[in-house]
Amino acid sequence: MPERALVIIPTYNEAANVPNLVPQVLCQDPRLEILIVDDNSPDGTGQLAEAIAQGEPRVHVLHRDGKRGLGTAYVTGFRWALEREYSYVFEMDADFSHDPAHLKHFLKATEGLRSSTGRCPALCYRTLRISMPGGSPVSGSGT
Repeated sequence: MPERALVIIPTYNEAANVPNLVPQVLCQDPRLEILIVDDNSPDGTGQLAEAIAQGEPRVHVLHRDGKRGLGTAYVTGFRWALEREYSYVFEMDADFSHDPAHLKHFLKATEGLRSSTGRCPALCYRTLRISMPGGSPVSGSGT
């Protein structure tokens, strides 16, 4: 199975950001896919995400029945990713507090971490710490 990476993006009232965020994430690497976990946003974020997913096979949407919180959205997303055997899983806020341009650096940092069995060694499950251009360190979770 080819390597695929999933970016989990929980949403609640992010209709203004999702149409801009999705293409900025996807253009970073062709292995990237997005899972939007929407908590029944009253501003229509879930429906907007669904419309985007209709035209972009690398975008997936999970609708939850109410505002259930960021932590449970990530847990739901990680379970979804594990069931579908993604090689790597990233988490990202929909408000651009995480720069999508960093994703390509995280993917580069994971190169060579997979074992000969194709499974991710324990190091992949720990926090990755890499230096960004310009020398500033950035941390992120890998699965």
